[in-house]
Amino acid sequence: MTDLNNSNKIVDDTSRYERIKKIAKQINKIKEKHILIDLINIIKTMNPELSITENDNGMFLKFNLLIPETYNKIENYLKKNLPKKSDELDSITTSEYVPYSPDDIVASGEKYKLSNKERTLIKKHKYSQFSS
Repeated sequence: MTDLNNSNKIVDDTSRYERIKKIAKQINKIKEKHILIDLINIIKTMNPELSITENDNGMFLKFNLLIPETYNKIENYLKKNLPKKSDELDSITTSEYVPYSPDDIVASGEKYKLSNKERTLIKKHKYSQFSS
């Protein structure tokens, strides 16, 4: 009977750890200052006895010492205020190719791309025709 209780406790601890780790990872990605300030306010109101160290590098606290209700509140806040992942993926996939320099050698209707050596030969040929 005690082995079953111990194994349930281990599973609960690992799932709790993974949940805290996921929330911390989300918070580390946040760049908007107003969201970070709101999160600190949530933590301070829910955990008034928690010590928060502050210096030039930022604010530091032991994130694993928060009460469980704080994690719930933080998760809900993040769900409401962070952009959805599909929005991020759409912005990434809609980028288009822009070459560094215009490629005047390759015609738009060509089926195959030329190698650098072939392009150089064509440029030399055009230059020699131009100069003579």
